[in-house]
Amino acid sequence: MNILLALGCHGLEDDGFVQCNGVCNNVLNISKLDKNTYDKVTNFLDNAADLFNNPCIEHNKCVNIITFLYRDYKVISERDLYKIQLFIKNHKQCGIFIMLVPEE
Repeated sequence: MNILLALGCHGLEDDGFVQCNGVCNNVLNISKLDKNTYDKVTNFLDNAADLFNNPCIEHNKCVNIITFLYRDYKVISERDLYKIQLFIKNHKQCGIFIMLVPEE
C-alpha cells in the first residue's frame, strides 16, 4: 500500500477575518521506506498513534509522533524537522493534525 503521512491545520477564522485557510503537507512517503523501517514505522503509527483508524488532532500527540519519527526511526531529516517544527509553531492556533493518506 502506498501511504503518505500528512501534517496539516484546520485553518483559523475570527468573525469573518481569515488568518489561515487550512493547509496540508505531505511530510513522509512511508511506502518508500526500506522493508525493515517500513514495518517498524507502520507498526508505530498503527499501535502507538492509531493513525490507521483516525487522524490525530491532539497537538502534543502530533508533536510526539514527529519527534519519534525523527529521533527514534530517523525517517525525517533534520532539515525537514525544522520546517515541520516551524509549521507546528505557526499553525498551533489553527489546530494541527496528522493523518495517513493514500499516495495518488
